[in-house]
Amino acid sequence: MFPTLKGRKMWTGPVKLLPSIPRPPFFKDQEEPSGPRVLLAIDNIAISMMLKQYLQWGGVSATITLDAEETLKIALSRSMDLVIYSTALSGRSDPLALLTGIRERGGKMPLIAIVEKDFNAYEDFTRYGVNDIIKKPIQISELQRKIEKQLNKS
Repeated sequence: MFPTLKGRKMWTGPVKLLPSIPRPPFFKDQEEPSGPRVLLAIDNIAISMMLKQYLQWGGVSATITLDAEETLKIALSRSMDLVIYSTALSGRSDPLALLTGIRERGGKMPLIAIVEKDFNAYEDFTRYGVNDIIKKPIQISELQRKIEKQLNKS
């Protein structure tokens, strides 16, 4: 598959980057999906937008927040079915601050935390109410499996 051309390798086979995902037609008046509501509180806007689009293709309504205070307000004011949040979002030294804020104010929805790859405090997070944890870099198949698991529980 890698023939050489003057000492350089070239790829001649087919390249498949993403699995085949059915894409809905995009209309200007397309309504927001009426399925489960997911709050995406991730510190990277590009990843948030990609995940929002991916979830919407599956019929899930996704909302993006970019800071801890807004996340707390939206998670408690709207009836969210799931919150996915990055521990790097708050920028504070305590990655549990957002989680404890949601739980102390009566938030009962499932929470999935996105943590750094060197994470080792799983017991602390589950004690404070995290339902599942995903380590960076995010694998979309793992995230999809965990989202389905949490949404099917409730």
